[in-house]
Amino acid sequence: MKFKIADIVFELISHYPRIFKEDRDYLNRYGAFIYKGKQNAKIKISVEVVETLPGVRGKEIFAVYEPVSGYERWRLWENKDEYVYHCPIPERAAMAFISKDFSRARAYVPPYEGKFAWDAVDIIYDMMQIMLINYFAYRQNGLFLHAAAIKENGYALVFAGRSESGKSTTARLWHRHSRAVVLNDDRVIVRKTAKGFFAYSGPWSGEFGHEATAVSAQASLRGLFVIEHAKKNFCRPLAVEGAFRALYPTLFPVFWDGRLMNNTVNLCEELMSRVAVSRLGFVKNKKVIPFVRRIVAEPNKL
Repeated sequence: MKFKIADIVFELISHYPRIFKEDRDYLNRYGAFIYKGKQNAKIKISVEVVETLPGVRGKEIFAVYEPVSGYERWRLWENKDEYVYHCPIPERAAMAFISKDFSRARAYVPPYEGKFAWDAVDIIYDMMQIMLINYFAYRQNGLFLHAAAIKENGYALVFAGRSESGKSTTARLWHRHSRAVVLNDDRVIVRKTAKGFFAYSGPWSGEFGHEATAVSAQASLRGLFVIEHAKKNFCRPLAVEGAFRALYPTLFPVFWDGRLMNNTVNLCEELMSRVAVSRLGFVKNKKVIPFVRRIVAEPNKL
């Protein structure tokens, strides 16, 4: 089974039968990223079904917890030759041994509902996301942002922000009151290409993503806004230093590796030097759409 996300092809390989959910929610979220072309996979993941997950080995380096419930989502270890990933959530339990360049992984999952079969969702969320974040950091050619993004008239606008800053609200406004295509409302991928920086959709979405069918699309990045709710619409351009301070909390940096972290910072600085970054305060109504369009059309009038 192959997926294509931000022009990177993942290949999931297994001798065990795969559970393929053809329900609406599964296809809405992941169907657009299933790939049947001939492009070679850049990231390969072999999947084994086992009664008991392998024992953990290596030095513990990072763990992620749900902010509300406090339960552990995943944890990462490191040893001499590879990284070790573990997700303890019963419905998505998995262990994986990942190469240092994040291009290969051996994944182990428990039987699916008592059967020696596996569900691709166990791999897509969160393992593939973590591998892609690190894959881009290793090669210094891509960033993950907590952001919404839309595609309109052949270009993309990205609206980055922390939780409750209005990402899903922004996605809904553009979806309901314009012909723009919503790329995502929570996690947007920005990549450096030979033609400049592009914004890409992905299968990891927020509230709006549960309401609409995901799309696999990309567009040249025209503007990047750090958003917040406000009593009136306003937009303030940010110089590189201020832009980095505003943008950094929305990044998915690789905290546990100094070299990869430095790659992320360098790429972020290059992005900000080539794409205008502004702070956008907005009122929750459709008037923000023509307001943003005017800014994009006439940035010198800010």
